[in-house]
Formats: sequence, C-alpha cells, structure tokens
Amino acid sequence: MEINPFVYGRALRPTEFFNRREELRRMLSRLVTGQSTALVGQPHIGKTSFLNYLLDDGVRRKVVGDKLDQNIFSYIDSQMLGHDFNQVAFWKHVLLPLLRKLAMPQNMHQNERQRQTVRTDFPKKHISIYQAYKTAESNQFGTFTLEQLFHVVGREGRQFVLVIDEFDALLTHPVLNKTEFYGGLRSLASRCAGFTLIIASRHSLELLNQETQKINPHGSPYFNVFTEFRLGPLPEIYANAVIDQAKGRFGSLDRAFITKTSGLHPFLLQTAAGILWDLHEQGREGIDRYARAGDEMYRQARAHFLDTWNSWGQAERKVITIIALAQIDGLIGNHSFAWQRFTKQISDYSSELRRLKEAGTVIQTSDGHWKLTQEAFLWVWADRIKAIVRGKGDFEAWLCAQEMDGILTKEEYQQMSESAQKICGAIGKGAVTLIETFAKSLGAGVAKTIGL
Repeated sequence: MEINPFVYGRALRPTEFFNRREELRRMLSRLVTGQSTALVGQPHIGKTSFLNYLLDDGVRRKVVGDKLDQNIFSYIDSQMLGHDFNQVAFWKHVLLPLLRKLAMPQNMHQNERQRQTVRTDFPKKHISIYQAYKTAESNQFGTFTLEQLFHVVGREGRQFVLVIDEFDALLTHPVLNKTEFYGGLRSLASRCAGFTLIIASRHSLELLNQETQKINPHGSPYFNVFTEFRLGPLPEIYANAVIDQAKGRFGSLDRAFITKTSGLHPFLLQTAAGILWDLHEQGREGIDRYARAGDEMYRQARAHFLDTWNSWGQAERKVITIIALAQIDGLIGNHSFAWQRFTKQISDYSSELRRLKEAGTVIQTSDGHWKLTQEAFLWVWADRIKAIVRGKGDFEAWLCAQEMDGILTKEEYQQMSESAQKICGAIGKGAVTLIETFAKSLGAGVAKTIGL
C-alpha cells in the first residue's frame, strides 16, 4: 500500500511544507532587524503551517545562517486559552522557553525568593536575565517590569520572539481583551530591543485596529507598530510541486480539476489532490472519476467556505454574492438575467476587490469581468441558494441577515432576490447539477485525449 501524501486535515510540519520562499525571506529579514510583523490570511490559507516552518531552526539557518541563533522563540495559539486565562498566566506560559533556553531553575525555595538570590550553580552570564524575570514575576508581569526584562535580554545580545497564532481569537477573550494587555504588547514591540512580536490573524491590521478601538477610543491604534504580510494562494511553482507528489498518477485533466476547484488555495489544493489520489487507487476513470471527486470535494470543503464567508465584512459579502450569482448564471448557460448593473457596480468596491484578489479568491478576466477562482465555492453557493430560496422575499431576508442591509438599496434587494429565484429554478439539483456539468466537461476532455 502506498500512502496518500496529501495532507489537508491539519497544519503542515516543516518537512511537509512547500516553500513560500519570498514570504519567508522577508519575514526572517525583519526578525534579524527586530521588527514586528502581522501574518494575515483567510481561513486555512496556511498561516499555522508557515509559522511551523518559520519556527524550525534548520529552516532559518538555510536562509539567514546563524543570525537568529541567539533568538528565543515562543509560540502560543490564542484559541487554546481558557476563559479564565489572565495576563499573569499568559506571560508565565510564553516565557517558559526563555527559562528553558537559559537553563534557569523554574522552582526556587521560598527563602531564596525572599532573598532574591539565584542558585550558585546557575550560569553567571544569565543571572541578570533571571533576576529581571523574577522581578517581573513578583510584580504580576506588569508592563514596566516586562520592559525591564526585555531590555536586559537585548543587552545580553538576545532577542525574545513571541509568536501568537489565531490572534483575532483574543478579540472575544473575556479576560485578555483589555486595554492593558494590548497596550502592553504594543509598548514592548515598539520600545524593547530584546522583544519582537509576530501575530497571525484572519483579520487585517485595519480591522484589528477598528475592533480594539472600541476599548481604546482615544489612544493610538494598538497595531500601528506592525507591518502586514498577506498570505495568498500558492505560487504556481510550489502548487505544481505539491501536485507532483502524485508521481505520475495525475494527468493534465487531473491537474485541471485540482487547479480549477482549488484556485491554488493550499488547503483546497491538498484536499482535491488527496481525493483524486484515492480515486486513482480505486481505479475510477472518466466522468465517474471527476463526478465522485467533485462530490467528495464539496463535502470536504463546505465547512471551509462557510468559515471563510464568516470572516468577511459586509462589503466583501456583497461583492462575493454578486460575482457568485453572475458566475453560476453563466455556467448554466442562461444569460437572460441583467447582471451588468451589479457587476459594474462592484467596481466601486476597489479596495475589497484588491484584498479578495490578493487572497486568491477572485480574479479579473481579460474582458474586465470578475470571477471566483475556486469552482468548488460555486457548488457550495448553489446549494445555499436552493436552501435560502423558499419563496418570494426569502433571499432578501438572508441578505439582511448577512448585514448587507446598509449597503444595498431596496431596489437592489428586490432585483437580486428575483434573479436568485430564477437561477434557483435553472440549476435543478443545485451543487449536484454544477458538479455533473463540471465532470462532463473534464470527461469530454478524456475522450478527446484518447481519440473517442
């Protein structure tokens, strides 16, 4: 038995990661100079996998040699923090790698604490850092004493790099979502030579600043000390490297299935390739191969698309709704619906289109129209339309539920609802119809290739 090499149920390990060489080079360059960075991307775009790669000593040495060997890295996933996890618990946890790296005793006798001494067998070159740590600990890790600690770390020629994954989860944390916590992080990142912060988030810095402005209406934005790096779809060279793991099992039409359904989104690409691998092992061919693959792709990716939808703001949702409905309309060959007004209107949302394009969700065609890059997204949308449209007005109610009532006029609501109901009638079985159409187009390509 040969093992399916495509991984899409968890974050990738460093040995499984396919380089994002340019992003890695830029990130490590900033680390060498002590600059803080925000890694931003849509759900499942590979943020955690990228951080796993970045945190690997061997990977860093291949790019910057020994320039980061004195850095101490600490990783924490905000989604794993309990509701009662406070600032003291946070810093005790994230500073453990500092203690371990410097071979510090984590438990001292009470008398030693009172005398503020260290064990005589402790390396003398690190005593100043340890003393600063104990001072910070005794003061409940207040920002002032943390600053003193990281100033000492910097003077000793070291850098503490704190990596916070799923940072946007902190926005709903009942304890840490406070001015003191965010302000402390900002102060440390901007003032301390021995401290650098990397955060990974679904939200842009702009949105993070907007959300935290609610608890800090008059102060400086907490995240204006960061530079934002956006992760988009895999570059084609690395996407091909992922697909090449199939070692000759995939032909050109298999590659077409993978690229068209995934839009080179890392999670979707691995999912599509993994599904085709299994079908190849089962001996499935032609239309049956792609119909089954499409059906399984729908099941595996549906939760991902719904999660991605929830991560968008009102304007992005409006743009995606218009593009998706117009694109489905084109796929079923019914061009009686007047989408020109809507598709021209979305040009007013240039910033949203730019972000969606950078994320690899949409692309502009040669004739100036916009389309979704991930065919599987349309399949999910088709079923959403079927589920929503139960009668006149239902689609309007759904639009309101998506918080688009502030950016659509009453006339636009009515027109979009009417068009959605007409499309609903035309797509028959919803996603099943679109998947069958897609599979037949690839199956026809197989027949053409073998001369039938």
